[in-house]
Amino acid sequence: MKPINLNMELDFFDVYRRLSCDYFDVVERTISERLSPTTLRSPERLESASESIDNVLHYCVDNLKSIFPGSGIFWDDQREDAPEYGCCPRVVVDVVDGARNLQKGGTEVSSTLAIVRGDDIPLAIVSYPFGKERIVDVNGEVYWIPNHIEKRVDFIRGEIDRYRALPWKPKEMLEDFRVSERYDVLDDDIRERLDELRYKVNGTIIRPAGSLAKMLMAIVSGSCDVFITRKKNRPINFYDYLAPYNIIKDIGGVFTDLDGNEPDGISDMDGIIAGSCVENYEMFVGWMGGDEGMGLVGKKAEWEIGGLLGF
Repeated sequence: MKPINLNMELDFFDVYRRLSCDYFDVVERTISERLSPTTLRSPERLESASESIDNVLHYCVDNLKSIFPGSGIFWDDQREDAPEYGCCPRVVVDVVDGARNLQKGGTEVSSTLAIVRGDDIPLAIVSYPFGKERIVDVNGEVYWIPNHIEKRVDFIRGEIDRYRALPWKPKEMLEDFRVSERYDVLDDDIRERLDELRYKVNGTIIRPAGSLAKMLMAIVSGSCDVFITRKKNRPINFYDYLAPYNIIKDIGGVFTDLDGNEPDGISDMDGIIAGSCVENYEMFVGWMGGDEGMGLVGKKAEWEIGGLLGF
Protein backbone atom coordinates (compact mmCIF):
# COMPACT_ATOMS: atom_id res chain seq x y z
CA MET A 1 0.00 0.00 0.00
CA LYS A 2 1.14 3.54 -0.75
CA PRO A 3 2.51 5.44 2.30
CA ILE A 4 0.59 8.49 3.57
CA ASN A 5 2.33 11.87 3.40
CA LEU A 6 0.84 13.99 6.18
CA ASN A 7 2.37 17.14 4.70
CA MET A 8 -0.07 16.96 1.77
CA GLU A 9 -3.72 17.98 1.62
CA LEU A 10 -5.66 14.92 2.74
CA ASP A 11 -9.19 13.66 3.20
CA PHE A 12 -8.90 12.43 6.79
CA PHE A 13 -11.90 10.17 6.40
CA ASP A 14 -9.83 8.30 3.82
CA VAL A 15 -6.86 8.37 6.24
CA TYR A 16 -9.10 6.78 8.88
CA ARG A 17 -10.25 4.07 6.47
CA ARG A 18 -6.63 3.25 5.70
CA LEU A 19 -5.70 3.14 9.39
CA SER A 20 -8.78 1.07 10.17
CA CYS A 21 -7.65 -1.73 7.86
CA ASP A 22 -3.86 -1.47 7.97
CA TYR A 23 -3.28 -0.44 11.58
CA PHE A 24 -6.20 -0.80 14.00
CA ASP A 25 -7.35 -4.18 12.69
CA VAL A 26 -3.78 -5.39 13.20
CA VAL A 27 -3.51 -3.81 16.67
CA GLU A 28 -6.82 -5.23 17.87
CA ARG A 29 -6.09 -8.71 16.54
CA THR A 30 -2.53 -8.72 17.90
CA ILE A 31 -3.54 -7.55 21.38
CA SER A 32 -6.52 -9.89 21.66
CA GLU A 33 -4.47 -12.90 20.51
CA ARG A 34 -1.05 -12.27 22.05
CA LEU A 35 -2.01 -10.33 25.18
CA SER A 36 -5.22 -12.01 26.34
CA PRO A 37 -5.30 -12.88 30.08
CA THR A 38 -5.25 -16.59 29.23
CA THR A 39 -2.19 -16.21 27.00
CA LEU A 40 -0.25 -13.95 29.35
CA ARG A 41 -0.78 -16.31 32.28
CA SER A 42 0.01 -19.51 30.40
CA PRO A 43 2.69 -21.54 32.25
CA GLU A 44 4.27 -22.49 28.90
CA ARG A 45 5.20 -18.90 28.09
CA LEU A 46 8.88 -18.20 27.41
CA GLU A 47 8.64 -14.44 28.05
CA SER A 48 7.15 -12.33 30.81
CA ALA A 49 3.93 -10.36 30.42
CA SER A 50 5.88 -7.08 30.28
CA GLU A 51 8.14 -8.47 27.54
CA SER A 52 5.10 -9.60 25.55
CA ILE A 53 3.48 -6.18 25.83
CA ASP A 54 6.74 -4.46 24.82
CA ASN A 55 7.13 -6.73 21.79
CA VAL A 56 3.57 -6.04 20.66
CA LEU A 57 4.15 -2.31 21.13
CA HIS A 58 7.28 -2.31 18.94
CA TYR A 59 5.61 -4.48 16.29
CA CYS A 60 2.60 -2.15 16.00
CA VAL A 61 4.71 1.05 15.98
CA ASP A 62 6.93 -0.38 13.22
CA ASN A 63 3.76 -1.00 11.21
CA LEU A 64 2.65 2.58 11.83
CA LYS A 65 6.02 3.96 10.72
CA SER A 66 5.60 2.16 7.39
CA ILE A 67 2.24 3.90 6.89
CA PHE A 68 3.58 7.37 7.83
CA PRO A 69 7.25 7.41 6.78
CA GLY A 70 8.96 10.67 7.64
CA SER A 71 6.34 11.73 10.19
CA GLY A 72 7.20 12.22 13.85
CA ILE A 73 5.87 9.28 15.85
CA PHE A 74 5.39 9.98 19.57
CA TRP A 75 4.71 6.74 21.40
CA ASP A 76 4.66 5.60 24.98
CA ASP A 77 7.96 6.08 26.80
CA GLN A 78 10.19 5.80 23.73
CA ARG A 79 10.53 9.56 23.33
CA GLU A 80 14.11 9.30 22.15
CA ASP A 81 12.78 7.88 18.87
CA ALA A 82 10.65 10.96 18.22
CA PRO A 83 11.77 14.21 16.57
CA GLU A 84 11.59 17.58 18.28
CA TYR A 85 8.11 18.70 19.33
CA GLY A 86 8.26 21.54 16.81
CA CYS A 87 8.35 19.16 13.85
CA CYS A 88 5.09 18.82 11.96
CA PRO A 89 3.13 16.75 11.33
CA ARG A 90 3.10 14.32 14.24
CA VAL A 91 1.39 11.04 15.06
CA VAL A 92 0.77 10.48 18.80
CA VAL A 93 0.01 6.86 19.62
CA ASP A 94 -0.55 4.74 22.72
CA VAL A 95 -0.65 1.15 21.49
CA VAL A 96 -1.48 -0.53 24.82
CA ASP A 97 -3.18 1.88 27.22
CA GLY A 98 -3.90 -0.11 30.37
CA ALA A 99 -0.89 -2.45 30.30
CA ARG A 100 -0.91 -2.90 34.09
CA ASN A 101 -4.53 -4.05 33.94
CA LEU A 102 -3.49 -6.64 31.33
CA GLN A 103 -0.69 -7.89 33.57
CA LYS A 104 -3.20 -8.38 36.39
CA GLY A 105 -5.49 -10.46 34.17
CA GLY A 106 -7.90 -7.71 33.10
CA THR A 107 -9.10 -6.59 29.67
CA GLU A 108 -9.76 -2.90 30.38
CA VAL A 109 -7.42 -1.84 27.58
CA SER A 110 -7.56 0.63 24.71
CA SER A 111 -5.35 1.71 21.82
CA THR A 112 -5.30 5.37 20.82
CA LEU A 113 -3.97 7.53 17.99
CA ALA A 114 -4.07 11.26 17.22
CA ILE A 115 -2.68 13.07 14.17
CA VAL A 116 -1.43 16.57 14.93
CA ARG A 117 -0.88 19.19 12.22
CA GLY A 118 0.10 22.52 13.72
CA ASP A 119 -2.60 23.42 16.26
CA ASP A 120 -5.15 21.10 14.64
CA ILE A 121 -5.96 17.46 15.38
CA PRO A 122 -7.92 16.33 12.30
CA LEU A 123 -8.08 12.67 13.35
CA ALA A 124 -8.28 11.02 16.79
CA ILE A 125 -9.21 7.40 17.48
CA VAL A 126 -9.79 5.28 20.59
CA SER A 127 -10.13 1.53 19.96
CA TYR A 128 -11.07 -1.30 22.36
CA PRO A 129 -9.18 -4.52 21.42
CA PHE A 130 -11.38 -6.57 23.78
CA GLY A 131 -14.50 -4.49 23.22
CA LYS A 132 -17.10 -3.90 20.56
CA GLU A 133 -16.53 -0.40 19.27
CA ARG A 134 -14.19 2.37 18.18
CA ILE A 135 -14.61 6.08 18.85
CA VAL A 136 -13.47 8.11 15.85
CA ASP A 137 -13.10 11.90 15.62
CA VAL A 138 -12.68 13.08 12.00
CA ASN A 139 -12.41 16.82 11.36
CA GLY A 140 -14.36 17.67 14.52
CA GLU A 141 -17.16 15.12 14.05
CA VAL A 142 -17.23 12.25 16.57
CA TYR A 143 -18.57 8.77 15.77
CA TRP A 144 -19.19 5.76 18.01
CA ILE A 145 -18.76 2.84 15.60
CA PRO A 146 -19.67 -0.75 16.60
CA ASN A 147 -17.05 -3.21 15.38
CA HIS A 148 -19.58 -5.42 13.59
CA ILE A 149 -20.33 -2.64 11.08
CA GLU A 150 -16.72 -1.39 10.83
CA LYS A 151 -16.19 -2.75 7.32
CA ARG A 152 -19.41 -1.18 6.03
CA VAL A 153 -18.22 2.19 7.36
CA ASP A 154 -14.83 1.67 5.71
CA PHE A 155 -16.37 1.16 2.27
CA ILE A 156 -19.68 3.07 2.42
CA ARG A 157 -18.93 6.63 3.46
CA GLY A 158 -22.50 7.65 4.27
CA GLU A 159 -22.85 4.74 6.70
CA ILE A 160 -20.78 6.49 9.37
CA ASP A 161 -23.32 9.31 9.79
CA ARG A 162 -25.69 6.89 11.52
CA TYR A 163 -23.22 6.59 14.39
CA ARG A 164 -22.49 10.25 15.10
CA ALA A 165 -22.07 11.08 18.80
CA LEU A 166 -24.18 14.08 19.81
CA PRO A 167 -23.39 16.62 22.56
CA TRP A 168 -24.81 15.85 25.99
CA LYS A 169 -27.36 18.09 27.68
CA PRO A 170 -26.52 19.62 31.08
CA LYS A 171 -27.91 18.11 34.26
CA GLU A 172 -30.27 20.27 36.28
CA MET A 173 -28.67 19.58 39.65
CA LEU A 174 -25.62 17.95 41.19
CA GLU A 175 -27.67 15.12 42.68
CA ASP A 176 -28.27 13.79 39.14
CA PHE A 177 -24.56 13.49 38.33
CA ARG A 178 -22.72 10.29 37.49
CA VAL A 179 -19.10 10.77 38.53
CA SER A 180 -16.14 8.59 37.59
CA GLU A 181 -12.96 9.08 39.60
CA ARG A 182 -9.59 7.66 40.54
CA TYR A 183 -9.10 9.68 43.71
CA ASP A 184 -6.79 7.40 45.70
CA VAL A 185 -3.82 9.49 44.56
CA LEU A 186 -5.53 12.88 44.81
CA ASP A 187 -4.87 15.33 47.63
CA ASP A 188 -6.59 14.74 50.97
CA ASP A 189 -8.95 17.68 50.57
CA ILE A 190 -10.15 16.37 47.19
CA ARG A 191 -10.74 12.91 48.63
CA GLU A 192 -12.74 14.38 51.49
CA ARG A 193 -14.85 16.47 49.14
CA LEU A 194 -15.51 13.50 46.85
CA ASP A 195 -16.55 11.43 49.86
CA GLU A 196 -19.05 14.17 50.75
CA LEU A 197 -20.28 14.16 47.16
CA ARG A 198 -20.78 10.39 47.36
CA TYR A 199 -23.60 10.98 49.85
CA LYS A 200 -25.08 13.86 47.87
CA VAL A 201 -25.52 12.36 44.41
CA ASN A 202 -28.30 9.90 43.61
CA GLY A 203 -26.12 7.96 41.17
CA THR A 204 -23.04 5.90 41.90
CA ILE A 205 -19.55 7.39 41.97
CA ILE A 206 -17.62 4.90 39.86
CA ARG A 207 -13.99 3.90 40.50
CA PRO A 208 -12.83 2.38 37.19
CA ALA A 209 -9.64 0.43 36.53
CA GLY A 210 -7.39 0.03 33.51
CA SER A 211 -7.08 2.26 30.47
CA LEU A 212 -7.27 6.02 31.07
CA ALA A 213 -8.61 6.58 27.55
CA LYS A 214 -11.39 4.04 28.13
CA MET A 215 -12.32 5.76 31.41
CA LEU A 216 -12.51 9.11 29.61
CA MET A 217 -14.68 7.70 26.82
CA ALA A 218 -17.40 7.13 29.43
CA ILE A 219 -17.97 10.88 28.94
CA VAL A 220 -18.73 10.25 25.26
CA SER A 221 -20.95 7.21 25.89
CA GLY A 222 -22.94 9.10 28.52
CA SER A 223 -22.21 6.65 31.33
CA CYS A 224 -20.65 9.46 33.37
CA ASP A 225 -20.94 13.26 33.44
CA VAL A 226 -17.61 14.09 35.09
CA PHE A 227 -14.28 12.29 35.39
CA ILE A 228 -11.43 13.30 37.71
CA THR A 229 -8.05 11.66 38.22
CA ARG A 230 -4.41 12.22 39.07
CA LYS A 231 -1.43 9.88 38.76
CA LYS A 232 0.76 9.08 41.72
CA ASN A 233 4.06 10.99 41.85
CA ARG A 234 4.09 11.82 38.13
CA PRO A 235 2.13 13.76 35.52
CA ILE A 236 -0.21 12.24 32.95
CA ASN A 237 1.72 11.78 29.71
CA PHE A 238 0.49 13.51 26.56
CA TYR A 239 0.18 10.25 24.62
CA ASP A 240 -2.22 8.96 27.31
CA TYR A 241 -4.75 11.77 26.95
CA LEU A 242 -4.36 13.52 23.58
CA ALA A 243 -6.86 11.47 21.54
CA PRO A 244 -9.50 11.39 24.33
CA TYR A 245 -9.02 15.13 24.94
CA ASN A 246 -9.76 15.96 21.31
CA ILE A 247 -12.80 13.67 21.20
CA ILE A 248 -14.32 15.12 24.38
CA LYS A 249 -13.65 18.68 23.19
CA ASP A 250 -15.30 18.02 19.83
CA ILE A 251 -18.56 16.76 21.36
CA GLY A 252 -18.81 19.95 23.41
CA GLY A 253 -17.17 18.71 26.61
CA VAL A 254 -14.52 20.34 28.80
CA PHE A 255 -11.07 18.86 29.52
CA THR A 256 -8.63 20.57 31.91
CA ASP A 257 -5.99 19.88 34.53
CA LEU A 258 -6.81 20.28 38.23
CA ASP A 259 -6.10 24.01 38.02
CA GLY A 260 -8.59 24.51 35.18
CA ASN A 261 -6.00 24.81 32.37
CA GLU A 262 -6.60 23.17 29.02
CA PRO A 263 -3.73 21.19 27.45
CA ASP A 264 -1.05 23.41 25.96
CA GLY A 265 0.11 21.76 22.76
CA ILE A 266 1.81 18.42 23.38
CA SER A 267 2.61 18.54 27.09
CA ASP A 268 2.03 16.41 30.18
CA MET A 269 -0.76 17.26 32.65
CA ASP A 270 -0.97 17.25 36.44
CA GLY A 271 -4.31 15.51 36.73
CA ILE A 272 -7.50 15.72 34.66
CA ILE A 273 -11.04 16.95 35.13
CA ALA A 274 -13.34 16.21 32.17
CA GLY A 275 -17.00 17.15 31.88
CA SER A 276 -19.61 16.16 29.31
CA CYS A 277 -20.53 19.82 28.79
CA VAL A 278 -19.54 23.24 30.12
CA GLU A 279 -22.50 23.41 32.52
CA ASN A 280 -21.78 20.03 34.10
CA TYR A 281 -18.09 20.87 34.43
CA GLU A 282 -18.91 24.19 36.09
CA MET A 283 -21.35 22.61 38.52
CA PHE A 284 -18.85 19.94 39.57
CA VAL A 285 -15.93 22.37 39.97
CA GLY A 286 -18.23 24.76 41.79
CA TRP A 287 -19.00 22.03 44.31
CA MET A 288 -15.35 21.01 44.67
CA GLY A 289 -13.89 24.49 44.82
CA GLY A 290 -16.71 26.88 45.57
CA ASP A 291 -18.00 28.47 48.74
CA GLU A 292 -19.47 25.18 50.00
CA GLY A 293 -16.19 23.37 50.36
CA MET A 294 -12.45 23.02 49.90
CA GLY A 295 -10.78 23.42 46.56
CA LEU A 296 -9.26 21.16 44.00
CA VAL A 297 -5.53 21.47 44.61
CA GLY A 298 -4.67 22.36 48.17
CA LYS A 299 -4.77 26.06 49.04
CA LYS A 300 -4.81 27.06 45.36
CA ALA A 301 -8.51 26.51 45.56
CA GLU A 302 -9.61 29.76 47.02
CA TRP A 303 -11.03 30.20 43.53
CA GLU A 304 -14.45 31.25 42.51
CA ILE A 305 -15.79 29.30 39.60
CA GLY A 306 -15.59 32.24 37.22
CA GLY A 307 -11.94 32.79 38.04
CA LEU A 308 -11.13 29.14 37.49
CA LEU A 309 -12.65 29.07 34.02
CA GLY A 310 -11.46 32.50 33.01
CA PHE A 311 -14.92 34.01 32.55
